[in-house]
Amino acid sequence: MNLAILQARMGSSRLPGKVLKKVNDIPLLKYQCDRLSKSKKINQLIIATSIDTIDNEIVFETWFGENDIAESFINYIFSPGFISRDYSYFTEIYYTNGRPSAYKFTTMNDYVIGAMYLEYDEKDHLIKETWCKGETSKKLREFTSTFDPAAGGYKLIERDRNGDIVHQEIVLSSNE
Repeated sequence: MNLAILQARMGSSRLPGKVLKKVNDIPLLKYQCDRLSKSKKINQLIIATSIDTIDNEIVFETWFGENDIAESFINYIFSPGFISRDYSYFTEIYYTNGRPSAYKFTTMNDYVIGAMYLEYDEKDHLIKETWCKGETSKKLREFTSTFDPAAGGYKLIERDRNGDIVHQEIVLSSNE
């Protein structure tokens, strides 16, 4: 196996975000990926990205290509195979208090596929996850989690775009 690693730093001091700057409506990173994919000697491409920190705490990072979170989102809103999986989208992750608070999925042509917003309680339990399509705040799917002391567990509820409950369950937990 021949592996190529392409460095894609978002925090360039002279031209921040230059890997996503466009030439003829195509991001520079896509040009590089396309050129490398034509190589007969390379059969795997990894894109190394940058991570922004404040006081040694991650506040933002970008993932290029496939990842489980984006795949779940994309497969939910589109039919499988709708978007090419060859690094044609990227995921921006925003952090608050050391936890992911939002994921934004964008094509390399700058079309926002959608976003996921996450909320946590004071004990760092995920209590709400909202999925939105495109650049709007139109909800596609929402998950909520509340601790139910009577049941001794978390009540998990999934709602569809109309707010109707499509699934609910109680997960027993020893943690409050």
